[in-house]
Amino acid sequence: MSREPNLGETPRERAIRLAKEAQTNKPAAGGGNGGTGGAGETNQGKRKVKSFRYPTDTLTETSDYMQIQVVKYTPPGIGLQGGDAVNSLKIGAVFTGAANNSEVSNRKRSKEKTLAFIQLPIPAKIGDRNIASWNNGQMNAVAQFAGGFVNELMANPSGSLNPLDYLREGLTAIQNAAKGIAGNAGGLVNLGQDFLTNMAINMIPGANVSFNEFLARNRGVVVNPNMEFLFNGPSLRNFGFMYTFVPRNHKEAEEVKQIIRTFKQAMSPRSNIDAFGKDQLFGGFLQSPDVFKIRYMSGNKEHPFLNKFKFCAMTQCEVQYNGAGQGYVSYDDGTPVVITMQLAFTELTPVYHEDYDSEFGRGGVGF
Repeated sequence: MSREPNLGETPRERAIRLAKEAQTNKPAAGGGNGGTGGAGETNQGKRKVKSFRYPTDTLTETSDYMQIQVVKYTPPGIGLQGGDAVNSLKIGAVFTGAANNSEVSNRKRSKEKTLAFIQLPIPAKIGDRNIASWNNGQMNAVAQFAGGFVNELMANPSGSLNPLDYLREGLTAIQNAAKGIAGNAGGLVNLGQDFLTNMAINMIPGANVSFNEFLARNRGVVVNPNMEFLFNGPSLRNFGFMYTFVPRNHKEAEEVKQIIRTFKQAMSPRSNIDAFGKDQLFGGFLQSPDVFKIRYMSGNKEHPFLNKFKFCAMTQCEVQYNGAGQGYVSYDDGTPVVITMQLAFTELTPVYHEDYDSEFGRGGVGF
């Protein structure tokens, strides 16, 4: 198996390569979107993409590690995505796109807006937890009857736009409903009497008897709730990672320092905003922090088995500088001997069924 180029280079070697490539990767004329965004390229020709790695050992084609890409956040905007977004608002138009979201906007511009690459060992505990929200749903017989009746009134099975035809079909629905009620007339009369009796009881001060409780006591029945477990919506996934740093030399100590600093700075909001051009509007607004593209890697390719991530926001960065548990101990230059760092991420968008068949979800276990 041949060795991929740039796979085992040190951070210093990468920095030198970045500087050379920055001179050749010029921004597109008038577009301000120069470079293609991978490690070693420039962002819009203005700043270099920073790259850090711990430990600094040379990577091989079989090395498994985690790569975290820091990307300047692109807001999703409003409206719909896709070429037919505007036309889909017209009456009778068929829309084949979807609503704009952060995953789409950040993936489109992740290359040109990449700020840093950080390579870390895969933590001791990794996993994924996909959650779908389901809740109990109820609809009693009265509600079901009313819903079915309205549906039949609105169905217009003939498809005719003639008001007379529509009226005729509505009268038919009313007749069918009346026949159904007539067939249960006796029971409905008794039910009505129970309802009135229950209302009379609740008029007594201090009485608070539900209709269901009255039926249970009087006739030994309750209203059938027709309960079902119904889908309520997707959930956002959370991920937590813990790293232990034990710098073995000054070079690794500097890498660890820059890794921690980069994470803490990237998760912080900006007080200097660019949403309104150069205007800061008296400091009345804050700009969103950077977001993170996380990938498990094997050599220079995405890991063939482990789960994938959507773009994430970092919600917590906790660093302990006495990770040895025996109090604070440091080297002569002040670097702590053992440092632990815990990172917490939340994905910006839910995982959908179609994501597993997308360009970014194929392979391995998916998301």
